[in-house]
Amino acid sequence: MDGTRDAEGLAAAARLRRFAVEAAEAHGFIEDVARAGLLADSKAALEASAGSATRRDDGDRGNESSVGVTLSSSLSLSFDVPPERPLEVLADYRLDCDGSGSCCRLFPTIVFTPRDVASARAVLPDVMSAGHDEQGAFTPSQGSRHQLSVVTLVDGRCGYLEPSGRCGIHAASAASWKPFGCRTFPLSFVDDGTSVRVVPRPECACVPRSARVEGTVGTAGPPGGGGGVSAMAGEALLGGGLRTRGDLALEAFVHAVPDPVPLAEGTFAPRDALARWSRHVAGLATPDAAAAFASLAASVEERGLDEARAAELMATPTPLDWEQIRHRLETIRASSAKRADDGFRSGRDLAQQAFIALETACALALAAPPLFTGGPRSEREAGAEAFHLRATIFGHLVWHLEGTTDLAEGLHALSARVIAARALGAVAEIGELSDPAFTWPLSLVEAMCRGYSLEAPEAHAD
Repeated sequence: MDGTRDAEGLAAAARLRRFAVEAAEAHGFIEDVARAGLLADSKAALEASAGSATRRDDGDRGNESSVGVTLSSSLSLSFDVPPERPLEVLADYRLDCDGSGSCCRLFPTIVFTPRDVASARAVLPDVMSAGHDEQGAFTPSQGSRHQLSVVTLVDGRCGYLEPSGRCGIHAASAASWKPFGCRTFPLSFVDDGTSVRVVPRPECACVPRSARVEGTVGTAGPPGGGGGVSAMAGEALLGGGLRTRGDLALEAFVHAVPDPVPLAEGTFAPRDALARWSRHVAGLATPDAAAAFASLAASVEERGLDEARAAELMATPTPLDWEQIRHRLETIRASSAKRADDGFRSGRDLAQQAFIALETACALALAAPPLFTGGPRSEREAGAEAFHLRATIFGHLVWHLEGTTDLAEGLHALSARVIAARALGAVAEIGELSDPAFTWPLSLVEAMCRGYSLEAPEAHAD
Protein backbone atom coordinates (compact mmCIF):
# COMPACT_ATOMS: atom_id res chain seq x y z
CA MET A 1 0.00 0.00 0.00
CA ASP A 2 2.85 2.37 -0.83
CA GLY A 3 4.01 2.30 2.78
CA THR A 4 0.75 3.67 4.19
CA ARG A 5 -2.06 1.91 5.97
CA ASP A 6 -4.48 4.80 6.45
CA ALA A 7 -7.46 5.30 4.17
CA GLU A 8 -6.55 8.88 3.24
CA GLY A 9 -3.05 7.86 2.16
CA LEU A 10 -4.34 4.97 0.10
CA ALA A 11 -7.00 7.14 -1.56
CA ALA A 12 -4.40 9.83 -2.31
CA ALA A 13 -2.08 7.27 -3.89
CA ALA A 14 -4.95 6.03 -6.05
CA ARG A 15 -5.88 9.55 -7.14
CA LEU A 16 -2.29 10.20 -8.21
CA ARG A 17 -2.78 7.27 -10.59
CA ARG A 18 -6.00 8.89 -11.87
CA PHE A 19 -8.39 6.51 -10.13
CA ALA A 20 -11.37 8.24 -8.54
CA VAL A 21 -11.22 6.79 -5.02
CA GLU A 22 -12.64 8.40 -1.88
CA ALA A 23 -11.36 7.77 1.63
CA ALA A 24 -14.51 5.86 2.61
CA GLU A 25 -14.01 3.48 -0.32
CA ALA A 26 -10.36 2.98 0.62
CA HIS A 27 -11.39 2.28 4.19
CA GLY A 28 -13.84 -0.38 3.01
CA PHE A 29 -11.13 -1.97 0.87
CA ILE A 30 -8.71 -2.09 3.81
CA GLU A 31 -11.38 -3.69 5.97
CA ASP A 32 -12.07 -6.39 3.40
CA VAL A 33 -8.41 -7.18 2.82
CA ALA A 34 -7.66 -7.20 6.55
CA ARG A 35 -10.59 -9.48 7.35
CA ALA A 36 -9.40 -11.83 4.64
CA GLY A 37 -6.10 -12.12 6.50
CA LEU A 38 -4.07 -10.67 3.62
CA LEU A 39 -2.24 -8.01 5.66
CA ALA A 40 0.76 -8.67 7.88
CA ASP A 41 -0.89 -6.81 10.75
CA SER A 42 -4.63 -6.79 10.08
CA LYS A 43 -5.57 -5.37 13.49
CA ALA A 44 -3.23 -2.42 13.08
CA ALA A 45 -4.51 -1.84 9.56
CA LEU A 46 -8.11 -1.72 10.72
CA GLU A 47 -7.28 0.63 13.57
CA ALA A 48 -5.24 2.95 11.31
CA SER A 49 -7.92 2.95 8.67
CA ALA A 50 -10.60 3.74 11.22
CA GLY A 51 -8.63 6.77 12.32
CA SER A 52 -8.97 8.54 8.99
CA ALA A 53 -12.37 7.45 7.74
CA THR A 54 -15.71 6.91 9.38
CA ARG A 55 -16.29 3.22 10.03
CA ARG A 56 -19.41 1.90 8.35
CA ASP A 57 -21.90 0.30 10.69
CA ASP A 58 -23.32 -3.16 10.07
CA GLY A 59 -26.31 -1.75 8.24
CA ASP A 60 -24.04 -0.11 5.68
CA ARG A 61 -22.12 -3.27 4.94
CA GLY A 62 -24.95 -4.53 2.76
CA ASN A 63 -24.32 -8.04 1.53
CA GLU A 64 -20.66 -8.40 2.42
CA SER A 65 -19.49 -11.69 3.82
CA SER A 66 -17.47 -11.60 7.03
CA VAL A 67 -14.40 -12.41 4.94
CA GLY A 68 -13.56 -11.95 1.31
CA VAL A 69 -13.61 -9.26 -1.32
CA THR A 70 -17.11 -8.01 -2.04
CA LEU A 71 -18.39 -8.36 -5.59
CA SER A 72 -21.26 -6.62 -7.35
CA SER A 73 -23.56 -9.49 -6.36
CA SER A 74 -24.27 -10.83 -2.88
CA LEU A 75 -21.46 -13.35 -3.16
CA SER A 76 -17.88 -12.61 -2.23
CA LEU A 77 -14.66 -14.33 -3.19
CA SER A 78 -13.74 -16.41 -0.16
CA PHE A 79 -10.07 -16.67 0.77
CA ASP A 80 -10.40 -18.67 3.99
CA VAL A 81 -12.39 -21.76 3.01
CA PRO A 82 -10.75 -24.56 4.99
CA PRO A 83 -8.87 -26.90 2.64
CA GLU A 84 -10.73 -29.85 4.17
CA ARG A 85 -14.15 -28.41 3.28
CA PRO A 86 -15.88 -31.15 1.22
CA LEU A 87 -16.96 -30.59 -2.37
CA GLU A 88 -20.65 -31.42 -2.83
CA VAL A 89 -21.37 -32.03 -6.51
CA LEU A 90 -24.73 -31.98 -8.29
CA ALA A 91 -25.70 -35.64 -8.38
CA ASP A 92 -26.26 -37.78 -11.46
CA TYR A 93 -25.06 -35.25 -13.97
CA ARG A 94 -22.36 -35.34 -16.65
CA LEU A 95 -21.55 -32.48 -18.98
CA ASP A 96 -21.39 -33.20 -22.71
CA CYS A 97 -20.00 -30.20 -24.64
CA ASP A 98 -21.39 -30.04 -28.18
CA GLY A 99 -18.48 -27.95 -29.47
CA SER A 100 -20.67 -25.18 -30.88
CA GLY A 101 -18.65 -22.55 -29.01
CA SER A 102 -21.61 -20.53 -27.73
CA CYS A 103 -19.79 -19.62 -24.52
CA CYS A 104 -16.77 -18.41 -26.55
CA ARG A 105 -18.78 -15.90 -28.56
CA LEU A 106 -21.33 -14.47 -26.17
CA PHE A 107 -19.71 -12.97 -23.08
CA PRO A 108 -18.16 -9.47 -23.16
CA THR A 109 -14.83 -10.58 -21.69
CA ILE A 110 -12.79 -13.80 -21.79
CA VAL A 111 -10.04 -13.64 -19.18
CA PHE A 112 -6.54 -15.03 -19.66
CA THR A 113 -3.94 -15.38 -16.90
CA PRO A 114 -0.29 -14.62 -17.79
CA ARG A 115 0.27 -18.36 -18.19
CA ASP A 116 -2.80 -18.61 -20.45
CA VAL A 117 -1.48 -15.77 -22.61
CA ALA A 118 1.92 -17.42 -22.92
CA SER A 119 0.34 -20.74 -23.90
CA ALA A 120 -1.91 -19.17 -26.54
CA ARG A 121 0.95 -17.21 -28.08
CA ALA A 122 3.16 -20.29 -28.11
CA VAL A 123 0.77 -22.67 -29.88
CA LEU A 124 -0.91 -20.13 -32.21
CA PRO A 125 1.56 -17.27 -32.76
CA ASP A 126 -0.09 -16.11 -36.00
CA VAL A 127 -3.53 -15.39 -34.51
CA MET A 128 -3.82 -11.60 -34.70
CA SER A 129 0.01 -11.52 -34.87
CA ALA A 130 0.11 -12.13 -31.12
CA GLY A 131 3.33 -14.07 -31.50
CA HIS A 132 5.09 -10.84 -32.44
CA ASP A 133 3.08 -8.40 -30.36
CA GLU A 134 1.01 -9.51 -27.38
CA GLN A 135 -1.11 -6.38 -27.67
CA GLY A 136 -2.37 -7.61 -31.01
CA ALA A 137 -4.55 -10.15 -29.21
CA PHE A 138 -4.67 -9.10 -25.56
CA THR A 139 -5.38 -6.03 -23.46
CA PRO A 140 -5.28 -5.59 -19.66
CA SER A 141 -8.52 -6.64 -17.99
CA GLN A 142 -8.51 -3.37 -16.03
CA GLY A 143 -6.71 -0.07 -16.47
CA SER A 144 -3.47 0.23 -18.40
CA ARG A 145 -1.62 -2.47 -16.50
CA HIS A 146 -3.12 -5.53 -14.84
CA GLN A 147 -2.02 -9.08 -14.21
CA LEU A 148 -5.03 -10.55 -15.97
CA SER A 149 -5.70 -9.99 -19.67
CA VAL A 150 -8.73 -10.22 -21.90
CA VAL A 151 -8.59 -11.59 -25.42
CA THR A 152 -9.59 -9.57 -28.45
CA LEU A 153 -13.07 -10.37 -29.74
CA VAL A 154 -13.85 -10.49 -33.45
CA ASP A 155 -17.59 -10.11 -34.13
CA GLY A 156 -18.08 -11.06 -30.49
CA ARG A 157 -16.02 -14.24 -30.86
CA CYS A 158 -12.83 -15.12 -29.00
CA GLY A 159 -9.94 -14.46 -31.37
CA TYR A 160 -8.78 -18.06 -30.87
CA LEU A 161 -12.15 -19.62 -31.74
CA GLU A 162 -12.11 -21.53 -35.01
CA PRO A 163 -14.91 -21.06 -37.60
CA SER A 164 -16.08 -24.59 -36.75
CA GLY A 165 -16.74 -23.55 -33.15
CA ARG A 166 -13.77 -25.43 -31.75
CA CYS A 167 -11.18 -23.81 -29.52
CA GLY A 168 -8.10 -23.26 -31.65
CA ILE A 169 -5.80 -23.55 -28.63
CA HIS A 170 -7.32 -26.91 -27.73
CA ALA A 171 -7.13 -28.15 -31.32
CA ALA A 172 -3.48 -27.10 -31.71
CA SER A 173 -2.31 -28.58 -28.42
CA ALA A 174 -4.49 -30.05 -25.67
CA ALA A 175 -7.37 -29.12 -23.39
CA SER A 176 -4.90 -28.39 -20.61
CA TRP A 177 -3.52 -25.47 -22.63
CA LYS A 178 -6.84 -23.66 -22.78
CA PRO A 179 -7.37 -20.70 -20.43
CA PHE A 180 -8.21 -21.83 -16.92
CA GLY A 181 -11.61 -20.15 -16.97
CA CYS A 182 -12.49 -21.90 -20.21
CA ARG A 183 -11.37 -25.27 -18.84
CA THR A 184 -13.62 -24.92 -15.79
CA PHE A 185 -16.64 -23.18 -17.36
CA PRO A 186 -19.52 -23.64 -16.68
CA LEU A 187 -18.64 -24.85 -13.18
CA SER A 188 -19.56 -22.77 -10.15
CA PHE A 189 -18.01 -23.23 -6.70
CA VAL A 190 -19.93 -21.76 -3.76
CA ASP A 191 -19.09 -22.26 -0.10
CA ASP A 192 -22.06 -22.32 2.28
CA GLY A 193 -20.07 -23.01 5.44
CA THR A 194 -20.93 -26.72 5.28
CA SER A 195 -19.63 -27.70 1.85
CA VAL A 196 -18.54 -26.18 -1.42
CA ARG A 197 -21.43 -26.74 -3.81
CA VAL A 198 -20.37 -27.61 -7.36
CA VAL A 199 -22.89 -27.22 -10.17
CA PRO A 200 -22.84 -26.24 -13.84
CA ARG A 201 -23.98 -22.69 -14.38
CA PRO A 202 -27.08 -22.96 -16.58
CA GLU A 203 -25.69 -20.37 -18.99
CA CYS A 204 -24.76 -22.57 -21.93
CA ALA A 205 -26.99 -24.67 -24.19
CA CYS A 206 -24.83 -27.68 -23.35
CA VAL A 207 -25.93 -27.63 -19.70
CA PRO A 208 -29.66 -28.47 -20.05
CA ARG A 209 -29.00 -30.53 -23.17
CA SER A 210 -26.58 -32.70 -21.21
CA ALA A 211 -29.29 -33.26 -18.62
CA ARG A 212 -31.49 -34.94 -21.25
CA VAL A 213 -34.42 -33.02 -19.79
CA GLU A 214 -37.01 -34.21 -22.31
CA GLY A 215 -39.64 -36.29 -20.59
CA THR A 216 -38.76 -35.21 -17.05
CA VAL A 217 -41.83 -33.10 -16.23
CA GLY A 218 -42.59 -33.19 -12.54
CA THR A 219 -39.95 -35.83 -11.82
CA ALA A 220 -37.98 -35.23 -8.66
CA GLY A 221 -34.39 -36.30 -8.60
CA PRO A 222 -32.31 -37.16 -5.55
CA PRO A 223 -31.40 -34.31 -3.19
CA GLY A 224 -29.01 -32.17 -5.13
CA GLY A 225 -29.93 -34.04 -8.28
CA GLY A 226 -31.09 -32.68 -11.58
CA GLY A 227 -34.79 -33.50 -11.37
CA GLY A 228 -35.09 -36.61 -13.48
CA VAL A 229 -31.63 -36.33 -15.01
CA SER A 230 -30.88 -39.50 -16.89
CA ALA A 231 -27.83 -38.55 -18.91
CA MET A 232 -24.62 -40.36 -18.06
CA ALA A 233 -22.77 -39.56 -21.27
CA GLY A 234 -20.16 -36.84 -21.25
CA GLU A 235 -17.70 -35.97 -18.50
CA ALA A 236 -18.08 -35.82 -14.73
CA LEU A 237 -18.17 -32.28 -13.37
CA LEU A 238 -15.06 -32.97 -11.33
CA GLY A 239 -12.18 -35.27 -12.13
CA GLY A 240 -11.28 -38.19 -9.94
CA GLY A 241 -9.57 -37.45 -6.67
CA LEU A 242 -11.12 -34.01 -6.18
CA ARG A 243 -12.88 -34.27 -2.84
CA THR A 244 -12.15 -31.10 -0.89
CA ARG A 245 -11.46 -27.41 -1.42
CA GLY A 246 -7.77 -28.14 -1.03
CA ASP A 247 -7.88 -30.41 -4.08
CA LEU A 248 -8.97 -27.57 -6.37
CA ALA A 249 -6.49 -25.51 -8.34
CA LEU A 250 -5.42 -22.25 -6.75
CA GLU A 251 -7.00 -20.34 -9.67
CA ALA A 252 -10.46 -21.74 -8.89
CA PHE A 253 -12.73 -18.97 -7.62
CA VAL A 254 -14.65 -20.20 -4.59
CA HIS A 255 -17.43 -17.80 -3.70
CA ALA A 256 -19.04 -17.54 -0.28
CA VAL A 257 -22.70 -17.21 0.64
CA PRO A 258 -23.12 -14.26 3.03
CA ASP A 259 -23.31 -15.13 6.72
CA PRO A 260 -25.82 -14.50 8.11
CA VAL A 261 -27.98 -15.01 5.06
CA PRO A 262 -30.32 -12.08 4.26
CA LEU A 263 -33.76 -13.60 3.66
CA ALA A 264 -36.31 -10.80 3.25
CA GLU A 265 -37.28 -7.48 4.80
CA GLY A 266 -34.35 -7.38 7.19
CA THR A 267 -34.62 -11.00 8.35
CA PHE A 268 -31.58 -13.26 8.45
CA ALA A 269 -30.65 -16.90 8.98
CA PRO A 270 -27.38 -18.75 9.56
CA ARG A 271 -25.65 -20.25 6.54
CA ASP A 272 -26.02 -23.83 7.75
CA ALA A 273 -29.81 -23.38 7.72
CA LEU A 274 -29.62 -22.30 4.07
CA ALA A 275 -27.45 -25.33 3.30
CA ARG A 276 -30.12 -27.68 4.69
CA TRP A 277 -33.00 -25.78 3.05
CA SER A 278 -31.43 -25.68 -0.41
CA ARG A 279 -30.55 -29.38 -0.31
CA HIS A 280 -34.16 -30.21 0.57
CA VAL A 281 -35.76 -27.86 -1.96
CA ALA A 282 -33.47 -29.10 -4.75
CA GLY A 283 -35.14 -32.49 -4.50
CA LEU A 284 -38.70 -31.22 -4.84
CA ALA A 285 -40.64 -31.71 -8.06
CA THR A 286 -42.08 -28.82 -10.04
CA PRO A 287 -43.90 -28.61 -13.37
CA ASP A 288 -43.59 -24.80 -13.52
CA ALA A 289 -40.30 -23.12 -12.53
CA ALA A 290 -41.67 -19.57 -12.75
CA ALA A 291 -44.40 -20.39 -10.24
CA ALA A 292 -41.96 -22.43 -8.14
CA PHE A 293 -39.41 -19.61 -7.82
CA ALA A 294 -42.21 -17.16 -6.92
CA SER A 295 -43.66 -19.62 -4.39
CA LEU A 296 -40.27 -20.15 -2.77
CA ALA A 297 -39.91 -16.39 -2.50
CA ALA A 298 -43.31 -16.20 -0.80
CA SER A 299 -42.32 -19.02 1.54
CA VAL A 300 -39.09 -17.24 2.52
CA GLU A 301 -40.94 -13.96 3.06
CA GLU A 302 -43.57 -15.69 5.17
CA ARG A 303 -41.66 -18.25 7.24
CA GLY A 304 -37.99 -17.98 6.42
CA LEU A 305 -36.22 -21.24 5.70
CA ASP A 306 -39.16 -23.45 6.68
CA GLU A 307 -38.70 -26.62 4.61
CA ALA A 308 -42.25 -27.85 5.14
CA ARG A 309 -43.75 -24.55 3.99
CA ALA A 310 -41.48 -24.50 0.94
CA ALA A 311 -42.64 -28.00 -0.02
CA GLU A 312 -46.27 -27.03 0.50
CA LEU A 313 -46.08 -23.97 -1.72
CA MET A 314 -44.05 -25.84 -4.35
CA ALA A 315 -46.86 -28.41 -4.54
CA THR A 316 -49.56 -25.73 -4.66
CA PRO A 317 -47.89 -22.63 -6.12
CA THR A 318 -48.98 -19.14 -5.23
CA PRO A 319 -50.27 -16.93 -8.07
CA LEU A 320 -47.57 -15.02 -9.90
CA ASP A 321 -47.17 -11.38 -8.93
CA TRP A 322 -47.45 -9.96 -12.42
CA GLU A 323 -46.68 -6.40 -11.34
CA GLN A 324 -43.29 -7.46 -10.02
CA ILE A 325 -42.59 -9.59 -13.09
CA ARG A 326 -43.70 -6.76 -15.36
CA HIS A 327 -41.23 -4.36 -13.77
CA ARG A 328 -38.35 -6.81 -14.19
CA LEU A 329 -39.26 -7.64 -17.78
CA GLU A 330 -39.38 -3.96 -18.62
CA THR A 331 -35.91 -3.48 -17.17
CA ILE A 332 -34.50 -6.38 -19.22
CA ARG A 333 -36.28 -5.11 -22.34
CA ALA A 334 -34.99 -1.55 -21.98
CA SER A 335 -31.45 -2.73 -21.19
CA SER A 336 -31.43 -5.05 -24.20
CA ALA A 337 -32.71 -2.27 -26.45
CA LYS A 338 -29.98 0.09 -25.29
CA ARG A 339 -27.29 -2.54 -25.83
CA ALA A 340 -28.65 -3.35 -29.28
CA ASP A 341 -28.27 0.31 -30.23
CA ASP A 342 -24.64 0.61 -29.13
CA GLY A 343 -23.64 0.63 -32.79
CA PHE A 344 -20.28 -1.13 -32.65
CA ARG A 345 -21.53 -4.72 -32.95
CA SER A 346 -21.91 -6.50 -36.27
CA GLY A 347 -24.93 -8.55 -37.26
CA ARG A 348 -22.76 -11.66 -36.88
CA ASP A 349 -22.27 -10.94 -33.18
CA LEU A 350 -24.29 -13.48 -31.15
CA ALA A 351 -24.76 -11.00 -28.30
CA GLN A 352 -26.23 -8.48 -30.75
CA GLN A 353 -28.66 -11.08 -32.05
CA ALA A 354 -29.58 -11.99 -28.49
CA PHE A 355 -30.15 -8.35 -27.49
CA ILE A 356 -32.60 -7.86 -30.35
CA ALA A 357 -34.38 -11.16 -29.72
CA LEU A 358 -34.61 -10.57 -25.97
CA GLU A 359 -35.95 -7.06 -26.42
CA THR A 360 -38.64 -8.49 -28.70
CA ALA A 361 -39.36 -11.36 -26.31
CA CYS A 362 -39.87 -9.11 -23.29
CA ALA A 363 -42.12 -6.80 -25.31
CA LEU A 364 -44.15 -9.83 -26.36
CA ALA A 365 -44.47 -11.09 -22.79
CA LEU A 366 -45.49 -7.63 -21.59
CA ALA A 367 -48.12 -7.38 -24.31
CA ALA A 368 -49.59 -10.87 -23.84
CA PRO A 369 -48.88 -12.16 -20.30
CA PRO A 370 -51.29 -15.14 -20.44
CA LEU A 371 -49.22 -16.73 -23.21
CA PHE A 372 -46.27 -17.19 -20.86
CA THR A 373 -47.51 -17.15 -17.26
CA GLY A 374 -49.61 -20.29 -17.45
CA GLY A 375 -46.68 -22.70 -17.39
CA PRO A 376 -44.13 -24.17 -19.80
CA ARG A 377 -45.16 -24.33 -23.43
CA SER A 378 -43.80 -27.85 -23.99
CA GLU A 379 -42.55 -30.90 -22.15
CA ARG A 380 -39.01 -30.09 -23.25
CA GLU A 381 -39.29 -26.57 -21.87
CA ALA A 382 -40.72 -27.89 -18.61
CA GLY A 383 -37.84 -30.31 -18.23
CA ALA A 384 -35.28 -27.56 -18.83
CA GLU A 385 -36.99 -25.36 -16.25
CA ALA A 386 -37.09 -28.15 -13.67
CA PHE A 387 -33.38 -28.85 -14.07
CA HIS A 388 -32.64 -25.13 -14.00
CA LEU A 389 -34.45 -24.65 -10.69
CA ARG A 390 -32.73 -27.60 -9.06
CA ALA A 391 -29.24 -26.66 -10.18
CA THR A 392 -29.79 -23.01 -9.22
CA ILE A 393 -31.16 -23.77 -5.75
CA PHE A 394 -28.68 -26.53 -4.96
CA GLY A 395 -25.69 -24.53 -6.18
CA HIS A 396 -26.71 -21.29 -4.40
CA LEU A 397 -26.62 -19.55 -7.78
CA VAL A 398 -29.33 -17.14 -6.68
CA TRP A 399 -26.53 -15.18 -5.01
CA HIS A 400 -24.85 -14.55 -8.36
CA LEU A 401 -27.72 -12.30 -9.49
CA GLU A 402 -26.77 -8.66 -10.05
CA GLY A 403 -27.98 -6.39 -7.26
CA THR A 404 -29.64 -9.15 -5.23
CA THR A 405 -30.06 -7.95 -1.66
CA ASP A 406 -31.78 -10.99 -0.17
CA LEU A 407 -32.93 -14.49 -0.99
CA ALA A 408 -36.55 -13.59 -1.67
CA GLU A 409 -35.62 -10.84 -4.12
CA GLY A 410 -33.32 -13.22 -5.99
CA LEU A 411 -36.06 -15.84 -6.27
CA HIS A 412 -38.50 -13.25 -7.65
CA ALA A 413 -35.88 -12.22 -10.23
CA LEU A 414 -35.43 -15.85 -11.30
CA SER A 415 -39.19 -16.19 -11.75
CA ALA A 416 -39.16 -13.24 -14.17
CA ARG A 417 -36.20 -14.71 -16.07
CA VAL A 418 -38.19 -17.89 -16.69
CA ILE A 419 -41.04 -15.86 -18.17
CA ALA A 420 -38.58 -13.97 -20.38
CA ALA A 421 -37.09 -17.27 -21.54
CA ARG A 422 -40.48 -18.69 -22.50
CA ALA A 423 -41.12 -15.63 -24.63
CA LEU A 424 -37.61 -15.83 -26.10
CA GLY A 425 -38.33 -19.42 -27.12
CA ALA A 426 -41.42 -18.25 -28.98
CA VAL A 427 -39.47 -15.46 -30.70
CA ALA A 428 -36.75 -17.91 -31.72
CA GLU A 429 -39.36 -20.21 -33.27
CA ILE A 430 -41.21 -17.43 -35.07
CA GLY A 431 -38.00 -15.83 -36.29
CA GLU A 432 -36.46 -19.20 -37.19
CA LEU A 433 -33.30 -18.31 -35.29
CA SER A 434 -30.99 -21.20 -36.07
CA ASP A 435 -28.02 -20.45 -33.82
CA PRO A 436 -27.55 -23.31 -31.29
CA ALA A 437 -27.61 -20.77 -28.45
CA PHE A 438 -31.32 -20.17 -29.06
CA THR A 439 -32.24 -23.84 -28.71
CA TRP A 440 -32.25 -23.50 -24.91
CA PRO A 441 -33.64 -19.99 -24.27
CA LEU A 442 -33.45 -20.09 -20.48
CA SER A 443 -29.70 -20.65 -20.59
CA LEU A 444 -29.33 -17.76 -23.02
CA VAL A 445 -31.35 -15.46 -20.75
CA GLU A 446 -29.17 -16.44 -17.79
CA ALA A 447 -25.96 -15.77 -19.71
CA MET A 448 -27.15 -12.41 -21.03
CA CYS A 449 -28.43 -11.19 -17.69
CA ARG A 450 -25.20 -12.03 -15.88
CA GLY A 451 -22.80 -11.13 -18.68
CA TYR A 452 -24.37 -7.76 -19.49
CA SER A 453 -26.13 -6.77 -16.23
CA LEU A 454 -29.46 -6.47 -18.02
CA GLU A 455 -31.43 -6.36 -14.75
CA ALA A 456 -29.58 -3.31 -13.43
CA PRO A 457 -31.71 -0.17 -13.95
CA GLU A 458 -28.62 1.90 -14.74
CA ALA A 459 -27.86 -0.42 -17.67
CA HIS A 460 -30.44 1.42 -19.76
CA ALA A 461 -30.26 4.86 -18.21
CA ASP A 462 -29.85 7.73 -20.65
